Order: sequence, then C-alpha cells, then structure tokens
Amino acid sequence: MPSVQKSIDIPAIQEAIRTAKLDAWLFHSFHDLDPISRRILKLRLDTFETRRWYYLIPAEGEPAKLVHSIERESL
Repeated sequence: MPSVQKSIDIPAIQEAIRTAKLDAWLFHSFHDLDPISRRILKLRLDTFETRRWYYLIPAEGEPAKLVHSIERESL
C-alpha cells in the first residue's frame, strides 16, 4: 500500500490554493489514474490501490482524507 515517503508541505500547498483564489484542492485517485496527485502528495509510485481515495486540502484549516478501510495506509 502506498505510504507518504516525505512529509507534505501543507502550508505551501495552502498558499498556492489561496494564490489561485480557490477554496480547496481535492486530490483523488482510483486505480492509480492520477499520477499528479500521487506526486504532489509524495505517495509511493510503485504500488497499486484497488479502492478510490480522496484528500481535501482547504485553503485554511486541516486537511481531511477519505479512504476505504482496507487501504487505510494509502494516505
């Protein structure tokens, strides 16, 4: 299962979200179809998930994740 290799720079991502005048950025993936999300979130690229996952980074506040229980370690 994918795991975060390095810590994500949440404040930098939130600053980019605010600069773009957005409320949040919703990352998602299903069957590894979004390599950009995996790269930005610094997830391992050598694994394959079978369930959808979502990760919301708001412009302000704490990020939230939604992931199937059998793949909790995805995010």
